[in-house]
Amino acid sequence: MKKMEEEKLFNMLLVNMNANEEEAQKLLKKCLRNKELACFYLKNLDMNYYRNQLLFKAISEEENILDLSENYATNLVACNQLYDRELANWALWFANITTDSTIRNYWRHFINHCHDMLKDNYPNLIGEIPARIKDWIGGWSKEAKFKNLLKINDIYGSRIIIRANNHETPEQLVNTLYYVVKDILELAISEGLSILPADPKKDTKSFNPKEHPEIILPDKKSISILKEYDSYIKDYIAAPKEDGYQSIHAILVHPTYGKMEMQYRTKLMDDYAETGPASHKKYKDLNPIYNFLMRLALEANSKKDHTDFIGLTKSEEFHHRYLRYSPIKQANLPKDLSQLDLNKADLSILENPKTFY
Repeated sequence: MKKMEEEKLFNMLLVNMNANEEEAQKLLKKCLRNKELACFYLKNLDMNYYRNQLLFKAISEEENILDLSENYATNLVACNQLYDRELANWALWFANITTDSTIRNYWRHFINHCHDMLKDNYPNLIGEIPARIKDWIGGWSKEAKFKNLLKINDIYGSRIIIRANNHETPEQLVNTLYYVVKDILELAISEGLSILPADPKKDTKSFNPKEHPEIILPDKKSISILKEYDSYIKDYIAAPKEDGYQSIHAILVHPTYGKMEMQYRTKLMDDYAETGPASHKKYKDLNPIYNFLMRLALEANSKKDHTDFIGLTKSEEFHHRYLRYSPIKQANLPKDLSQLDLNKADLSILENPKTFY
């Protein structure tokens, strides 16, 4: 990078970081090593400076996402530039979708149907179905990336996580997961939902099983269970990412209530993705847009008694269901198995199970 470009970039970083020279120096070093990152800042941060100041002001003044978005959008529109109107429209669109009770209730209703179907079809299944709404900052970083609202598929998202039932091997659990995916996709279709064709997966050939010996790959028989849905799912279980990330993704679409992404994992896969080598936090930390906006939001919000509020920088959980042993089947389980208290819905009541995948 030329000396003039370095100086320009450093000044832009300094301004956009509220004169934090130490942080600007660190980021400048990263940009010098990463041409793509440098290009991002050269093209975006300087022209976005006043927009960031408006965001800072809105976060400082407002307590909820809808009011924050309306405040921000009003000021952006006042700037009277085409891009600012697009950004304002996005802010209001995102806020209205995430605060719409009818959309929330529909997807809660569908998740409850999934729960009931799994309970009937798999009486010994242990697991949970958490559901969340993407945070405002995360949504904006995706809008900035795609520049197309129609490409944001995961504002509403749910995850099916299953655990071994103490007499099921890890390989059997992965096989069960494929059947679970198939049953839920068929349930969705029977209820009038469609499945969005999946974008091509990024190359996953760089995955090295020797670096992740605990990763369990499915056999060909398991993969064939979802053969008819191959073009509608992303199967990172059969083809893990380089960092060992495993999950199956599918986007469900309702003509009125929009889209929800469903992910399917075993407990081991979920731990690997949440706190392990494939942690999503690491991915976010490498996203310059997300990283910058998150820091801006937290700085603005720290003036209040709290440093975060649900919906801005933290996803909101709008539903959570648990799967557990049925009382009928419990009598047939090994005697030394820790029994479940069927009056409770918290998986923490499993005490020292033999296997915990």
